[in-house]
Amino acid sequence: KEARDKLTEQTGSADGAVGEKMEQMVATLNKSIANLNEDLVSIMASLSTGDYVDPTVDPKVVLERLHATKEQMAAIAEKAEGYKAMQETFKQPPQEFKQLNDTMGQYELRMELWSKLDTWNEMLYAWKAVDFKKLNVEDLIKEVAQNYKDAHKLSKRPGPNGLPDPVVTMFKESVEDFKEQMPCIQDLANLAVVGKDRHWAKLYDKLGQSYYPGAPFTLEQLLSYGATKQAEFINETSNNASGEFGLEQLLEKIRKGWADIGFVTLNHRDQADIFIVGGIDEVVVQLEDSQVGLQTILASRFVGGIRTEVEEWEKKLSTLSEVLDEWLTCQRSW
Repeated sequence: KEARDKLTEQTGSADGAVGEKMEQMVATLNKSIANLNEDLVSIMASLSTGDYVDPTVDPKVVLERLHATKEQMAAIAEKAEGYKAMQETFKQPPQEFKQLNDTMGQYELRMELWSKLDTWNEMLYAWKAVDFKKLNVEDLIKEVAQNYKDAHKLSKRPGPNGLPDPVVTMFKESVEDFKEQMPCIQDLANLAVVGKDRHWAKLYDKLGQSYYPGAPFTLEQLLSYGATKQAEFINETSNNASGEFGLEQLLEKIRKGWADIGFVTLNHRDQADIFIVGGIDEVVVQLEDSQVGLQTILASRFVGGIRTEVEEWEKKLSTLSEVLDEWLTCQRSW
């Protein structure tokens, strides 16, 4: 009974102490929450000012600061969870910490923007610095299209104080400027694949530069030479190179076709030392197909660069046709 009475007394004393301290502890907790929200407001404000909205700052510098901010916000989020637990213990209405969510949202927007800008700058540098003939233009086209889409998506979001975000504007303009050059770059890339030294020499002459066959060059150099100002000439040269390439492929097919053609000789009336030509149908068909192909090549407006070689083959096959006719005439008469 004594122990029970003592316990009741101590419990009542503890309840009284809790009651006396609760108001003070709740006030202290609310003050801590208010301080936390003030810190978040300060971070929120800083994310919309200074380097974070300065398009002239190196993205890597801003990203480094953003990573530090992320650690700071992680510590604040941990505190917020602790405060929620205290509110539950004190039987207080739970705090939503809306400011934490808003600040985190602003942080993520800044991180997304500066990360995309940094990646875009790195890609631009890589595209312009690599040997142009090794440039993967298909990947370049995809990346430009994706960044163009991203930049326009970002531009639809309200900037600081409701004004356009200068960093987004700079990012969008950079992508748009490069996108405008894409038709010219694609023509140059096509020229790198199908063009010959004569095509590049002609282009360099138009740009007022000296061309050295086999010497590497970059997109940065071509742009610095004023390639985009000669976009129409480059397009014409690229189309001509493509046309010539197609004709060269056709000529190569004719050349390879004759590499496997041979004449068959047979014994004449079972005489061991007398032979005649036999089975020339394959030769005749190949000859006719080749002559038609050569006429097609010569009729093309792109034949200029390979006309000499085509005319040589036309002469060879014409001579072969005459020799074959004479050969068979002689063989029949004999």
